Amino acid sequence: MKVLKLSDSTIHYDRLKHTSKKSKGTIVFLHGLGLDQTTWKYILPYFSASDRLTYDLRWHGYSDGVYYSNEEENWQALINDFMKLIEHEKIEEFHLVSHGIGVQMGVELISRGFITPQTFTILSTPCYYPTNVVKPAIKYRKDMMKQLSGTEFGEWMIPQIIRNQDPAKHEVIKCAYEKARLDIYMDLLLLNANALSEEKLVKIKTPTLLLNAEFDVNFPPSLTMLSAKYFSNHQVHLISNSNNMVQVDEPEQTANRIKDFIREKLAQSSGKVNMDLPYLRLLYKEIRGTAKLQIRIDFLSIFRMTVNGIEIQGKWNQRKAKELIAFLGFYGKSPKEKVYEKLWPNSNKANVQNAFRVSLNHLRSLLKANGMEDLIYTDSQYIWLNPNYEIICDVREGLEGKRELPSEATLFADMPVDWVLELQYELEKQI
Repeated sequence: MKVLKLSDSTIHYDRLKHTSKKSKGTIVFLHGLGLDQTTWKYILPYFSASDRLTYDLRWHGYSDGVYYSNEEENWQALINDFMKLIEHEKIEEFHLVSHGIGVQMGVELISRGFITPQTFTILSTPCYYPTNVVKPAIKYRKDMMKQLSGTEFGEWMIPQIIRNQDPAKHEVIKCAYEKARLDIYMDLLLLNANALSEEKLVKIKTPTLLLNAEFDVNFPPSLTMLSAKYFSNHQVHLISNSNNMVQVDEPEQTANRIKDFIREKLAQSSGKVNMDLPYLRLLYKEIRGTAKLQIRIDFLSIFRMTVNGIEIQGKWNQRKAKELIAFLGFYGKSPKEKVYEKLWPNSNKANVQNAFRVSLNHLRSLLKANGMEDLIYTDSQYIWLNPNYEIICDVREGLEGKRELPSEATLFADMPVDWVLELQYELEKQI
């Protein structure tokens, strides 16, 4: 472990070099409240092709520093530690992966204009929290902490953040909490809560990946999803079989999601052009003519569309694209009037027809970019999906008892719209 001594703090950190022939860039990791850099140990090996920087935030782990009486001074101190560290290590371009208070650190750094990371990954952390819930939640934790030592606090926290029953993983978490500054823990919790701001989020143009945990006790995906709408360039995915600390519960699954996101965004930023060449469309048709395509449209928890197992990427969160394809995936061939009624309730006919055209054009463009320009058909009365394809929908499988259902907290977490309420009611009866 390395040490960086600053005027008002001492920062302990590690810099791991890549083990491949050519580095795939640098990733900086920011840990959660009360924890330390050791909580990244299970996920770091999956990024061996990249340089990796981890450190104990001020007042965490082995790092220490002045704690100021003013919240803004404390944010300035945390920001200064970060900036001095990456300057010391001569890091100019990097990806940011964050958890807990590390997420708000990232938000402060980016929204204030201190850094422009290549990508920003948020692990199981809401950037929005209902104000009427914050105070009782903090009071409950404060009351518990009065009775507990650092080790006992860690033991109390483990079932709230870890699903995995591996004793070694539990020991890592307990050791981190043993080093936590419990005397200022609640102050730091308030520091984080008081900094939450939608205005800061809308300033962030960095490609942002939000990874939510399927079985998160404190922050169900339906809550963390509320943050997504504020990021102009984002993707959301669910990490299955995991509690809050996805980097510990499911490190490989989490790392693969992050690497895929980084790879995609770097390809886009390098100016890779999606060529609209006639012979490619002919090639796609020939391929589809030799093997029937299986199209999955899933939205039981997080929305995802795949073709023969390959995920269809694009701006799904714009112009009701995912709602429209999800509706067709579940209901099949439908009268346009039914689509108008379900997706645009309370709109007059002129407005809804225009909104439908905009949504359909956007969806067709998205599908065309993925070689699926012949998936959707319409006539004057109906809209439907190509009957030559095998269409599978996890919601239909759930209703038919062919699929295990997610928890109520994660059910339709990515599709909080009116027309799924009836489906939700039917499914909740089975949970």
